[in-house]
Amino acid sequence: MRVYNRVLAPSERVLVCDINYVDPVLAAPVVSNDLIVCMDSIFVLNAIPDSGVVYWESPLGTQVATGNSFVTSTNQNRTYHVYSVLNGIYSDTAMINVGVLNCANFLSPVGPSDTTVCIDSLVIFSASADSGVIYWESPLGTVIGTGNTITTSFANTAVVYLYSLSNGNYSDTSSFNVSVQNCSNFSAPDGPGDTLICENDYATFMATADSGTIYWETPLGTVHTIGNSFSDAFAQTTNVYFYSKTLTRTSDTGMGRG
Repeated sequence: MRVYNRVLAPSERVLVCDINYVDPVLAAPVVSNDLIVCMDSIFVLNAIPDSGVVYWESPLGTQVATGNSFVTSTNQNRTYHVYSVLNGIYSDTAMINVGVLNCANFLSPVGPSDTTVCIDSLVIFSASADSGVIYWESPLGTVIGTGNTITTSFANTAVVYLYSLSNGNYSDTSSFNVSVQNCSNFSAPDGPGDTLICENDYATFMATADSGTIYWETPLGTVHTIGNSFSDAFAQTTNVYFYSKTLTRTSDTGMGRG
């Protein structure tokens, strides 16, 4: 502070003001975290300013609200720019990214029911999705396959989780249980190996089992015939699976290609 024992001239008073005045520095408001919302659902965004009045813009340059809280909805991914103003001084700008999900029409995939399989035997699972690519995880967080169909095996009882991903958006998650049984000493039936036939020819295959009734599946999961023989015509290369089943146990699965 300076003390003068005389009256200052107007030019001197301006100079003193210029020397001592410092514009305030405003930090960007502290804002909500980025979030994902359902399309057209109502949500609240919050900002705590360093000082002054909070302004919201989306897109940048288009003011959509003022104040510390902003209640809104959106039908598309959007970025909100937030800053405060005090006595004509503008703070830095913060941003909040809002992702949008079509929750009404983006359901979890429809997958298999709970099932029982032989330890370490190959099984095929299929699922259908409302949208996007299906991801299979077991345990949750570990992807074991993608797509509508996967072929895998299990050494232990497990839960398999399904969800679909479309344009960076995730569906709800569904799941099913896989119980594993020890099919040791209950071998796959003794059946045909790979066979070469002419296109559309009718072929018959035979198999014998240690125990139980033989089931023939093509594709895997769809029972075609029950019994020691399987007959069909083939228009293209096809995998034929066969196994035997008693009241309490299921054998390992054999496979032939026709």
